Amino acid sequence: MLTTVGGNQKLQPEAAKTMTAGVVWTPTLVNDLTVTLDYYKIKIDNAIQRIDGSTKLAVCYNTPGLSHPFCSASNFTRNRQTGEIDFLSAQPVNAASERLSGIDLGAIYQFDLAGWKASISADVSYLKNYDVKPFPGADDINYAGKITGGRGSYTHWRSFTSLTMMRGSWSGSYSVQYIGAADDINASRGDIGDRAPGLTYHNVQLKYVASKSLDIAFGIDNLWDKQAPFIQSYTDANTDTMTYDLLGRRWNAKLTYRW
Repeated sequence: MLTTVGGNQKLQPEAAKTMTAGVVWTPTLVNDLTVTLDYYKIKIDNAIQRIDGSTKLAVCYNTPGLSHPFCSASNFTRNRQTGEIDFLSAQPVNAASERLSGIDLGAIYQFDLAGWKASISADVSYLKNYDVKPFPGADDINYAGKITGGRGSYTHWRSFTSLTMMRGSWSGSYSVQYIGAADDINASRGDIGDRAPGLTYHNVQLKYVASKSLDIAFGIDNLWDKQAPFIQSYTDANTDTMTYDLLGRRWNAKLTYRW
């Protein structure tokens, strides 16, 4: 049976309604501290989604009176002589709807420390919900707190914190990235790899300005050599390649000369 994949010239723009609200707080007693808090709620209709041709066919047959949009000739056709279905379409269509909401918290504080100019910044994100209905009549898929089999990870919590310091020709930074725990959306509870624990990556950078034309920098990523957790859904990579570091501890050096 022939199946058409790839693009779809009949796709229409997605329609979204977005509501955001935020506040910025700078304490009068601590002038060098700024805190921000943002809330967002997004609704997307006519979202573009790729659906297997066999799924479209099953949905059509299970709809009374074959009234579902997937019953149209653009999704499958029959052989005029035998009546058998000889064409399916797995092209993306405007069929899905998405609902998501969450909170972002940020803070930055600048200060002096033993002759160094320093700043600490922190960003924390909480994803409350991310629900996707792939097509009309389908059940909602709840992605929040889950790792998917190809769409990446939607952990409830994420954060990134960094300390930056500067003095004369020297500067450096130390950053910490946190990825919260998440369940494998395709694994059964109790299976090996059904849940990825929270994970923290540490990175350090050091820079020396030798002159107006010469900079020297050195850094280490994944300082404590954190290994990516085993995820059952990723049968080839054994982990979520969209989310976790696969290379382990590594260093880099850079020399920049300007003329």
